[in-house]
Amino acid sequence: MTAEEKINYDEARLFEYDLGNLAREHWFKPEERWELAVVNAKQQNAIVKNYQPVLFIAGTPKDIYMIRDFILNGMQLKNTTVNDSEITDRDTVVWLVAYNPERLRK
Repeated sequence: MTAEEKINYDEARLFEYDLGNLAREHWFKPEERWELAVVNAKQQNAIVKNYQPVLFIAGTPKDIYMIRDFILNGMQLKNTTVNDSEITDRDTVVWLVAYNPERLRK
């Protein structure tokens, strides 16, 4: 594992840990799920505005996709779906956003 992969793996572990804490803090039921999305700034702002709770991290597309893959392939996160939007070459910073699509902000 290269140094870059190790850093991204550690970020993925922290992200998963924070998701677990958020689920407990917000009384998630066992059947509730997180949706993971790789989005640009405009989409990230819309998700934060419309859903609660939301967890996100920003990074380069390469790093964010690597973190997402670590979360999906090697972690213990259950009830997770993926919703990737179109990321263009102009997007130098993207966000990995986790939210529950059934929990709209009131």
